[in-house]
Amino acid sequence: MTSPGAAPGLATRPGWPVRVAAFACAAHLLFCAARLPHAVYGKRIGEITDWSELGAAAYHLQMAGAESRRVLEWLAQELPPGQVLLWNGDSRGYLQVAAAVLAPRLLVWDRAVAPMASIAAGRPIFRGRAPWHQQVPVDAVPVLVGRTPAAAGLELTYR
Repeated sequence: MTSPGAAPGLATRPGWPVRVAAFACAAHLLFCAARLPHAVYGKRIGEITDWSELGAAAYHLQMAGAESRRVLEWLAQELPPGQVLLWNGDSRGYLQVAAAVLAPRLLVWDRAVAPMASIAAGRPIFRGRAPWHQQVPVDAVPVLVGRTPAAAGLELTYR
């Protein structure tokens, strides 16, 4: 690069703003490269390890409480993939997590199903009783209830 007043063929050094910007870019790239192993890969490996140790339900419901984890783990084990689980309550928050954890099982709003119906959305409605609800009949229809975000969590009621 030549400056306007320089003799032809002579190169000049870039000005100080260009040098400062180049130094700042190089320092930024070095800083990012130094953080990459811990901040990106290390945290992701930790998350994968936690997910595999805890299981999907417990990992995603860490902040919801033990009852929510217990309900979702039981449903994930007992609910067959071809059946429907009824839900009620607030659809925001942990109920969205429940739908993802229970996939490919289908969650259907309980108000959209007649009280004595046995089929919803072309699939049979799940019937069963959680082991900690001994007072409920064995063939009861469980309903997964999502609590409001303020009282975050899931609970199991029966129809």
